[in-house]
Amino acid sequence: MNSLCSQNVIQLEEKEKREKEMRLKIIEEAEEYKVAFYEKRKLNVETNKVQNKEREKVKFTHNIYVYFFHNIHFSVLLISEINFACGAVILGQSREIPQRG
Repeated sequence: MNSLCSQNVIQLEEKEKREKEMRLKIIEEAEEYKVAFYEKRKLNVETNKVQNKEREKVKFTHNIYVYFFHNIHFSVLLISEINFACGAVILGQSREIPQRG
């Protein structure tokens, strides 16, 4: 009976030792995962910053083009209206400058 109890004690100690090793291994793996996760997150944040800056540059450039195209288009219309009015005056015809709505 004594030998059975001592075997049980030895098995229990071995089991506790295995469980402790397993816990330490799980904790170590969790720490590695956590470090990798934060490194990946930091990389994603930096990538997103760069992509957002590029998007803002494209949007800004697009807005500039739209602004200048609109102004050029308006200027061309205005010049054509002025030329039309001046041509009418030169030809002796009385035409009013068309009003823009």
